[in-house]
Amino acid sequence: MMSDFYAGILVDWQLEGVKFALGPTIATTRTRLNGFGGYPELENRPADDLLVGRLIAEQGYEVVLLRYAIETCFATTDRSRDLLHKRLRWIVVMRHMRRGDISVCC
Repeated sequence: MMSDFYAGILVDWQLEGVKFALGPTIATTRTRLNGFGGYPELENRPADDLLVGRLIAEQGYEVVLLRYAIETCFATTDRSRDLLHKRLRWIVVMRHMRRGDISVCC
């Protein structure tokens, strides 16, 4: 996580500004969620947390990141295949989350 996930977030922040959200830290209002149709609009779409931030930013609202890290625990697996699948899925999601590609991904 520290070697690529957070580094990617910092790079994206510098290139485009904060136009994404991160699952464990999302705090917003019902008005902003309703502005894009709410969570039902994102059901079964990859990277729904990132999309929440993107869709709120597209409404003209400012999205900000916390200035401190939230500690999270992830389920681990002993199976290399499971880890590879998770990493490949993340790479595909990140590729399609680039500006303009959101409709391709979701």
